[in-house]
Amino acid sequence: MYRSRVGHELGRALLLADAVTPDALSRALLAAVRDRVSLVRALLATEALDRGRLDEELARFAPDAPFQKHPVPVLDLMDRLPARLCEALVAMPVRRDPRTGTVDVALADALDTHAADEIAFYLGAPVRVVRAPLAALEEGLARTRPARAPSSPGLPPLSRAVRGAPIVSVEALPPEHPSTVSERPLPLVRRGSEPPLDIPIPLSRRMNIPRITAQPDAPYEERADDDDGPVVELRRSKTPSTQAMPAVRLESPPPRPLEPPLPEPAPPAAAEPAPLHQLLRQMTQATARDPLMELVLMAIHGVAPKVALFAAKKEAFTGWMCTPEFGSRTTLADVRIEVRVPSVFGTTAAAGQFRGPLIRSGTHAGLFNFVKATQPEVLAVAIRAAGKPVVIALAYEIADVPLAMNVMTEVARVAGDTLERIVLGARGGPPSKR
Repeated sequence: MYRSRVGHELGRALLLADAVTPDALSRALLAAVRDRVSLVRALLATEALDRGRLDEELARFAPDAPFQKHPVPVLDLMDRLPARLCEALVAMPVRRDPRTGTVDVALADALDTHAADEIAFYLGAPVRVVRAPLAALEEGLARTRPARAPSSPGLPPLSRAVRGAPIVSVEALPPEHPSTVSERPLPLVRRGSEPPLDIPIPLSRRMNIPRITAQPDAPYEERADDDDGPVVELRRSKTPSTQAMPAVRLESPPPRPLEPPLPEPAPPAAAEPAPLHQLLRQMTQATARDPLMELVLMAIHGVAPKVALFAAKKEAFTGWMCTPEFGSRTTLADVRIEVRVPSVFGTTAAAGQFRGPLIRSGTHAGLFNFVKATQPEVLAVAIRAAGKPVVIALAYEIADVPLAMNVMTEVARVAGDTLERIVLGARGGPPSKR
C-alpha cells in the first residue's frame, strides 16, 4: 500500500512562484495525507491551480530530468502493482530494459523519490525516473482502466495514528464497541454437550444377607456343634416325628453389577489472558527492554497470534522475538535482511506501518521459512524511540485486519514511549521533545 509522503519541495516551489495560495496549498496537503495520494494528485483534486499552470511549474521544478512526451504504459508491469497505486502517484512504468532489468517510470513530479521507491519495491527491480506531461499520464492511465478493476484515484484514508492521534481508546469505548479488543477469554477446555451422570455415592457399605429357601426333599439333620442355636427360628410342625423335616440351605444372592466410575474432574483452565488496557498499563511501567518486548507480543497476540519482532540495526533488520504460533525463536534469530535493499521492513521503517502482500523474492527468503502461503498479506508497524525506528513488529494470517492494525499501532506508540524512557534513563539524558 502507498503511504503518502508529502512533497515539501514541490509545495515550497509553488508558493515561491505564486502559483498557489497558502490556503489552497493547505487544503491540498491535507487531502494528500487524508486520501493517501501524491501532492500532484491532491492539487488536481482540490483544484488548487489549473492543470496547465501546474504542468509548467513541474517542468520548471525539474528541468534536468529525462522527458518523455508520449508515455505508453507497460501493462505487464502495471499488473504487478497494486490496483490504485499508479493513479495515486500519477505515475506508470513505460519501459523495461531487457538487459539490465531497469524499469523506466514516468512521473509528473520527477523529484518524487518516494513514488519511485514504492514502484521499485513492488516490481523488485531498479527504476529510472522520467518526466511526462500531466495530460499524457492521465490519458495513459485512462487506457489501462478497462483492463484493470475500476477504482477511484484515491486510496482509503489512513488511520488516525499516522496523523499523530491514537487509534484505540481502550478506556473510553464500551466493551461492546466493535473496534475494541474483547476481554472475554476463549475457553481453553472443550466442554462436552452431554450432562454428567447422576450417580449417587453410597454412604455405607452394604452387607450381603443370605436368603433362606426350603428344600422339602432334603432330610433334617441336627448338628451337635451348634451351640448358639439356629440363625432362623424353626417351628415344629404337627406332623408325626417319623415324617422328614425340610432342610434349610443358605444361598448367596447373585453378585451385584459394578457401579460405573465417577467422572473425572476437568483439569484446571489455563490462566486467562490479560485485557489490552491492562497490558498497555504494564508496558508503561516496564523498566527493561526485554520484558517490554514480551508485553508487546502479548498485547498483539490477542488480534494477531502469528507475530514476530525484528530489531532495526544500522545495516540490517534481524529476527529477535516471536510468538510460538509464528515459529521458533532460535530459527528467527538467523533471519537477516539488509537495509540497503527494498523490503517490507524498509517501507515500514520509513512510513511507520505497512499493509500489503509479502513479495516472494530473495530479499524475503528468510521469512518464507515461517510464512508458508505463496503471497500472504502482512501487517507491520515500527516502534520508534527518539524519532528512530528500533523494532519492527510483523504479523500475518489475521482474521480482522483493520482491528489488528489499530491495536498494533497503539501498542507500538506506547512501547516506543516506554523504550525511549528506558534508554535515556540508562544514559542519564533528558527525554526527547516530540
